[in-house]
Amino acid sequence: MKYTNSLYIRFFQALLLGVLSLTLAASGGCKEENPLTLKQVMNGLEKDMIALNRAVYVQDFAGIEKYARMIAQHPQPMKAQRKKIIKHLDERAERFQGYDLEVHSAALQLADAALAQSPAQISQLALQVQAGCYGCHFEFQKEISALLAEPHAAPEAVPETPAAPEPTPGEATGE
Repeated sequence: MKYTNSLYIRFFQALLLGVLSLTLAASGGCKEENPLTLKQVMNGLEKDMIALNRAVYVQDFAGIEKYARMIAQHPQPMKAQRKKIIKHLDERAERFQGYDLEVHSAALQLADAALAQSPAQISQLALQVQAGCYGCHFEFQKEISALLAEPHAAPEAVPETPAAPEPTPGEATGE
């Protein structure tokens, strides 16, 4: 029963942390500490997920704990992007944020399972972390990528005179 109570406590801690973070972000009460784009955050998470999966595969409990905690404590994207996403998603924002909470919670539980060296729990929780990632990606990735895409890159400067075409081998020697 102690383990079950620990899970509930961790879940409510994660929930409270998420609510406090969102409240602070919405009120402007926190400074922009990490100006990473969502793409940069996702690239970091991808590397951590690959390392986590490898650690699970080889039963590297220290690696599992390390990467699970890194995933649970991943940096947030820059404030401007978070606001843009939440505003765009409107009533679906809660579902979007729910995926992050799901991954966070499962990753913390996974880190604890790694400390306990419990392969059955590790397998189950690693799948929960992946399911949270996949669910969010399948539901929101294309839409949010399009939302955050830069409008159109400025066209490259066109030279005033076109460059001469490269000579063919016969032209270069005059043959």
